[in-house]
Amino acid sequence: MSQLNSYIVLLKDDVNFDTHKDWMQSLTQQGIASTRSSDPVTMNYEYGNLNGYSATLGSDLVAQISEHPDVEGVFPDTKVKIQVLPATGKEMDEEYASARARGFQETPLGTTWGLQRISQVDPLPPRSKDLALNYIYEEEPSLKKTKVDCYIIDTGVMLNHTDFEGRATWGATFPAGGPQADDNGHGTHVAATVAGKRWGVAKTANIIAVKVLDADGSGSTSDIVAGINWCINRHTQTEGPSVINMSLGGSNNRALNAITSRAVRRGIHVCVAAGNDGDDVADSSPASADGVITVGATHIRDERNNFSNWGQAVKVFAPGSRIISAGITSPTAFVAHDGTSMATPHVAGVVAHRLRNDPDTSPAQMLEQIQSTALSGVLNNIYQPGTPNLMLQV
Repeated sequence: MSQLNSYIVLLKDDVNFDTHKDWMQSLTQQGIASTRSSDPVTMNYEYGNLNGYSATLGSDLVAQISEHPDVEGVFPDTKVKIQVLPATGKEMDEEYASARARGFQETPLGTTWGLQRISQVDPLPPRSKDLALNYIYEEEPSLKKTKVDCYIIDTGVMLNHTDFEGRATWGATFPAGGPQADDNGHGTHVAATVAGKRWGVAKTANIIAVKVLDADGSGSTSDIVAGINWCINRHTQTEGPSVINMSLGGSNNRALNAITSRAVRRGIHVCVAAGNDGDDVADSSPASADGVITVGATHIRDERNNFSNWGQAVKVFAPGSRIISAGITSPTAFVAHDGTSMATPHVAGVVAHRLRNDPDTSPAQMLEQIQSTALSGVLNNIYQPGTPNLMLQV
């Protein structure tokens, strides 16, 4: 028996899934593979929206499946992780407490520098402090009452955090049987930036937790694909405007890009972190998927963060340094983090805000709006020709 590993198999669009599944399972049942391998076939997920599946296979079976005319490709099930700088949360929380002790002001309704920056044309004053909470942001009122669903594909969400005001619900967990809780904190932080009452852009949107990452902030591509597949199914059933936020990424993976682009074609607005490798985003997934809004990170001085990925696939930049948002140590906790993970939910929130006013906007139209209303040419340290110099604006 050869070594078993997890793979994602994509079928051609016109292939009947059940027919292919019967053939695949017959490989061992009928002894077709016996001359080359006695490997079992273990199906992990079936992806109806992708016409594909993930399975645990031996190398000999991988070769046979790859050669079958039904199959478009067989891809390794790679790892994906959150796009936040390691261990910054605790450090920022302590630094914030120290900053307050030194006299940084916090007003009763104050919020983060990132929210004020995306809602004004002028840069913040030179001595602005990124951990202060004396900034102002108020979501513009809407005559429409459209409810927008924001899917947070992440580590989960602390549903009872006060910043969510009861608008957060649990959607799904992959793999099944995992804890229905945010045991990392990343997903809660991201969700509150999208739609929290104090920390968020779109302050009335619904938050739906789709847990695909573990307590360490990592997960498999097959689980992320399953999460996106679930979101597509629910979006199809509800028919309302939907946004997916994925503050995660890994190495280039064709299967992950394919299902992400499929979500866009189904009418879901998908916002993805560019990544924190300081490299070309073209080498990352799902940030390089067609149709998504890929987001780079800036700091308070209107410069690209050095950690932020760059390249033509980046669609817009947003605040991603020392972003304060909801924490998980209590229902009122807040903490600061750095990363393109933090920049992305600013964009997802803007998308949700605009969908509230115009729910029929397509993903392609929304991308054009995000770029055409962004501040052009105001950022420094863009680094590579072809990287768009665009700063998000509500």
